[in-house]
Amino acid sequence: MLEVILFFISFSLVYLIYYLFVIRREKKLKKLLTSTECLYLKVRYKVNLEKIELKTLANHIAIVNSFIMATTVLIISVIDNWLLKFVCGFFVLMLLILISYHLLGTYYKKKEKR
Repeated sequence: MLEVILFFISFSLVYLIYYLFVIRREKKLKKLLTSTECLYLKVRYKVNLEKIELKTLANHIAIVNSFIMATTVLIISVIDNWLLKFVCGFFVLMLLILISYHLLGTYYKKKEKR
């Protein structure tokens, strides 16, 4: 039960920080198109980011990043050894990034075809 609470707290905290510092600020929102996440979607999945509303894209990226970080925190909170936490956290983080952005890229690609 404690792990579920930890997941929701970390998810909410990461999303809130992303919302306050990126989504609400017009200057940062425009820089989002040159971020690593957007460039990955553009290059790997050939997503036309100009057709997507910027705030919607920012919200989706914020949700994906919050899920990635919260899930990583949840998984490494179960492990006791610090070295094992670091190694496991790295691999879980990389795996979740690849899976999550693959799902987001295919979602936008399917939405683009409609």
